[in-house]
Amino acid sequence: MLSKNNKIRLKVLGLFLVSPIYVPIVVCWEYRKDIIDFYEDCWKIATNTHNALEKKQDDNTKTS
Repeated sequence: MLSKNNKIRLKVLGLFLVSPIYVPIVVCWEYRKDIIDFYEDCWKIATNTHNALEKKQDDNTKTS
């Protein structure tokens, strides 16, 4: 049987092991919309379909 002190130690040890995983997941979950928007912009830039790129290309074709 574990004493109250040992139960607290086990709980602290468990939280210490879980926290490096749990905290970043919670932060990512809170900012998930920003993260999704960032990767959508990266994908659009990589596939050359980003709105800002289209405007810049249109400006370059007008001056050419």
